[in-house]
Amino acid sequence: MAAIDGIGFHGFDTLFTILANAAQRSLDIRRPRRPTLGADEVRLLELICLLQAERPNDAATILDDWLPPAAARAALPPAAGFAQSLAESRLWIPARPGIDAGEQVHVAAVYANRGLVLVQ
Repeated sequence: MAAIDGIGFHGFDTLFTILANAAQRSLDIRRPRRPTLGADEVRLLELICLLQAERPNDAATILDDWLPPAAARAALPPAAGFAQSLAESRLWIPARPGIDAGEQVHVAAVYANRGLVLVQ
């Protein structure tokens, strides 16, 4: 298993603390070992992918969908720290062709990719 440094761990913990306490709606996060990913799980992977690709403005669009403005601004730096830590551990989240930040994702198309299921 790849090691996540303290910055990555802190970023992950802070990001999810903010999401748990400030989300404007229930996020579609499914139980472990489900055969499919929830729509917001997919968006989380996109968030990390965008941050690894140094596209913070596009990543902020995802956070803006989940959080009020101040919380979204506060969540971006820890999310970026987590994404960077993953990248430094050679854990890259690949971009999905044809999906841009802010675009509505047709969930069935996401689930058709077995690779995304294996991430879970």
